[in-house]
Amino acid sequence: MPRSRLSGLLGGVMLGLAQIFTPVRTVRPTPPEQGFTLPPDLNTCSLEDLLELGLEPELAGRILAHRPSLSLRHLASQFPEVEARVWEGLEGRVRF
Repeated sequence: MPRSRLSGLLGGVMLGLAQIFTPVRTVRPTPPEQGFTLPPDLNTCSLEDLLELGLEPELAGRILAHRPSLSLRHLASQFPEVEARVWEGLEGRVRF
């Protein structure tokens, strides 16, 4: 077997062994009592949740009436009269 082929084979074996024997790290979610909470889900949240995000009561009510929404882009397409800055302000602060 040529030397370059043998070194490639050994390198692959070493990488495989490294993956097998590397300890798996588990990620534990932060409990709510430590201050972490998920952003509100727009398809299940309450009117109060939307108002806490800074939305006007009329728009919040209309969003609730037009559920479910797939994304902010989908929601913005349903309300073309609403300024883009409103949707940009919700980016990363809500989930679907």
